[in-house]
Amino acid sequence: PLKPDLVKGFYKISSLFFPFRVFKLLPWMYTTFKAELDSLKENDIIFHLYGEGTLFLSGFSMFRKNKRVIATFHEPEKRFKQCMPFYWKFLLKDAEIIVISPSQKKFFEKYFPKHKIHLIPHGIDIHYFKPDSKIKKKNQIIAVGNYSRDYDALLKAMELVKKNLPDLKLIIVAKDTDKKYNANYELKKDVSDSELLRLYRESLFQVLPLNIGTANNALLEGCACGLPLISIDSENIKFYFNDVITYNTY
Repeated sequence: PLKPDLVKGFYKISSLFFPFRVFKLLPWMYTTFKAELDSLKENDIIFHLYGEGTLFLSGFSMFRKNKRVIATFHEPEKRFKQCMPFYWKFLLKDAEIIVISPSQKKFFEKYFPKHKIHLIPHGIDIHYFKPDSKIKKKNQIIAVGNYSRDYDALLKAMELVKKNLPDLKLIIVAKDTDKKYNANYELKKDVSDSELLRLYRESLFQVLPLNIGTANNALLEGCACGLPLISIDSENIKFYFNDVITYNTY
């Protein structure tokens, strides 16, 4: 392992080379890199299921001959650039890149050959998430998830909805919202898979108040349960649907 004083010396420059402030993990990273190099054999495949979070850990393996790297990426361009180290192009120069949205594909094709970029749509278990005609619908709509969600805008909209549809309830499956609203809503935390499935099936439609995004589980789970979706105007969301109606609210 690296000596403590050497780790301390890396503190000030760590943010330039390692995302997420992983300087605290430097001793572990060193042993991981060494183990990786020692274990790699010719023609081994290094697969990064979540490239944004783990690709930089395989920096040393780039110097091995006959290596093969495959990485899946989930973030849109802006956030990808924020969370990746500045040398990400070098790490991916010989890699096969998997993306889950059209905008990602366009982004990576600016830097790498098109045949190296593979658009594979996100998926969920449609044998589990499916409609059930036996379950009675309630006068409720549902919003699921935490990451990149604009619940402030949604709940402000629900305050207006309450004036005309006071009995329509919004079910939010997420962590706590920042503040309270004069809207008809209920926050549910730590929901099990079976309860989430029931909530989908009981709802009239799903709302996905994204700030930005590519694809996510909630998008597909709700739709697999037969729910119409209201969300932002995004090519990445439209990619997953055959029937889309766009409203201009300005």
